[in-house]
Amino acid sequence: MTLQRKIALGSTFLFLLLLLISGVSTYYISVLKNDTQEVLKDNYESVSYCHAMITLLDTQPSQYTRFDDYLQKQENNVTETGEKAANLALRKAFQQFSRDSTQASAVRKNILHILHINMQAIQRKNDVAISTARRANLYISTLAAFLFLIAFTFVLNFPGLIAEPIKKFNEAIQELSRKNYNFRMHMDAADEFGQLAGAINQMASKLDEYENSNVAQLMFEKKRAEAVINSLDDASIGVDKHGTVLFANQKALQLLGLEAAETIGQATSTLAQRNDLLKFMLENPSGTSPFKIVMDNRENYFLLDSYKIQVDEEPGIVFVLKNITTFLEKDVAKTNFLATISHELKTPISGIKLGLQLLENPKTGALNSDQLQLLQDIKYDSDRLLRITSELLNMTQLETGKIDIKLEAIDPSELVGTALQALFPQTQEKKLQLSTQFAPNLPKVWCDPEKTIWVLINLLSNAIRHASESDRLTVSIESQGQQVLFSIQDQGPGIAPEFQEKIFEKYVKAPGSKSTGTGLGLAISRDFVEAMGGKIGVNSQLGHGATFFFDLPQFQE
Repeated sequence: MTLQRKIALGSTFLFLLLLLISGVSTYYISVLKNDTQEVLKDNYESVSYCHAMITLLDTQPSQYTRFDDYLQKQENNVTETGEKAANLALRKAFQQFSRDSTQASAVRKNILHILHINMQAIQRKNDVAISTARRANLYISTLAAFLFLIAFTFVLNFPGLIAEPIKKFNEAIQELSRKNYNFRMHMDAADEFGQLAGAINQMASKLDEYENSNVAQLMFEKKRAEAVINSLDDASIGVDKHGTVLFANQKALQLLGLEAAETIGQATSTLAQRNDLLKFMLENPSGTSPFKIVMDNRENYFLLDSYKIQVDEEPGIVFVLKNITTFLEKDVAKTNFLATISHELKTPISGIKLGLQLLENPKTGALNSDQLQLLQDIKYDSDRLLRITSELLNMTQLETGKIDIKLEAIDPSELVGTALQALFPQTQEKKLQLSTQFAPNLPKVWCDPEKTIWVLINLLSNAIRHASESDRLTVSIESQGQQVLFSIQDQGPGIAPEFQEKIFEKYVKAPGSKSTGTGLGLAISRDFVEAMGGKIGVNSQLGHGATFFFDLPQFQE
């Protein structure tokens, strides 16, 4: 039976109960009504006629005609047994009274007899009505109580037919939401609830099947991910937003000196209390400087980096320790090699320059124009080779930390003047419009004059090299807070934004550069400036020239 049919039958049953009690009540009300109407219709008129005749007899005994009218009405309203004989006796007494007025007592006696008959009938009918009312009250009360019990039982049980299955469905949904896919509903009903229970059981079965297959797939993917993580050359540790360790590969566990069982799933704050390396990693998640770890009685150098990951829609962190020991060893070997080569090349280059000077001396003999041009070419190449070896030597000194910085207080305009004087021939050759803009009352700078002039000459040389004939070249100095800012503005081709940081790295040149050097000049300039407590940079747009700038600390007396 369907749920709709059950609800319809339940509603029909309640309607029939109401209809039954209404029908019984209506029946007994109708019976009482009929009994009352009989009293009013039959006996009340006779009583009324008798009272009228007695009144006439007492007050107006001569009104025979009116008396006869009431008597005729009474004769036509015979409703009780013996009432007809009483009417005949009254008629006879009235006729005698009409002839002899002394017979009034006989008339009165007959009227009272008729009145007595009707009063007895009224009393009898009243008793019947009372009995009927009592019986009706008993029947209706009994029926009402019986129907109330039935209705009350129905009200208690019928909602349960709907509420109980709904409770079971709610329980089933909660179990499924807790991923208890083995839960099953047991309902034998053939209605819509039974069909829904079957559908939920089928859904739970499908979810259980999917969960089992999904778990197997997840375990496979987990093992594959762990294999990938353990195969990484870099030590890797994953931490969620709460600081709980999600994973750590074998290299990371080896560095930390921990076992997987005591690390995975543990709070980093707890582990860091007894592990200095982990504490350092948490305090410096993206360290830029290499640090040393002694492993197997050998010094190893690592670089720490961190990456954000999404774990349950919340950011976690992966710490990566890159072993750069091999790279540092190769870099040291390269630096030592370059230092040795640079130092060894300076001696023969100096000999070549000395030989060129001797050849240029007229005392060694006159040279023709071709020979002089050849000497100029050799001198240019030797100067270029000497400059390259000097840059390489400076770079090796910077990398090995052997750079000698001699700080002193000096007028910044003096530094610029020295650099411009050294490059005066080049500016004249290109007919550049050179201008200086020095702010008034400039403070002294605290720097190494030799290194600062080297930086200025390098920046000015680059500007001259990329300038066209008759371009404007502007050198400016101004004070900014506790620093003094040097700027060199040219009208060259400019530098693309993506290369404005890279050109300060070693061996990097901007695309379209006219430089024939090694690409070390700006890298050395940056290291010199930073070693003296300043910063260097460039502002440029393609086709609108470039402005190189650097600042140095003011001298504090």
